[in-house]
Amino acid sequence: MAFNLPNIPNLPISPLALVHLILTGFVLVYPWLPTSYLFSHVTLILIILWAAYDRQCGFAVVMYLIGLFMTFLLDLIVIGFYYNRFDRFTLNTDNRGIWQFSVAMAIIHLLAKPLLGLFALTIVLARRDSLKVTNNSGYSNIEGGSGGEN
Repeated sequence: MAFNLPNIPNLPISPLALVHLILTGFVLVYPWLPTSYLFSHVTLILIILWAAYDRQCGFAVVMYLIGLFMTFLLDLIVIGFYYNRFDRFTLNTDNRGIWQFSVAMAIIHLLAKPLLGLFALTIVLARRDSLKVTNNSGYSNIEGGSGGEN
């Protein structure tokens, strides 16, 4: 069976923001990650809320996809680095369970990002008319047409 992007349902963007908000909150239950994790994910949530507010703007969703890719890379580095450096053996039983839950949510959030990006890509395709750049400078193209015609 071939993979066809238009067959993926076009979901509203608000549930994507809710998923990020919930998973980021669960990851930050125990403070084992640096503040860059919090800053990058709060920025990503603000960008997706901007995309939900301005339904005609495709640029906001493209910014969300770029931010999603950047936080994916940051999460790979940060989780890999801080997981091994954290002194998890000196935790008491209650804190160890909270820490393990936080690590599990960080991994689930990392694994969910490609799927969330796929849904965001369908939203970009739905809003692609607002991403078209026209040249209204009055200069002629090589083909001889005016700049505004494509």
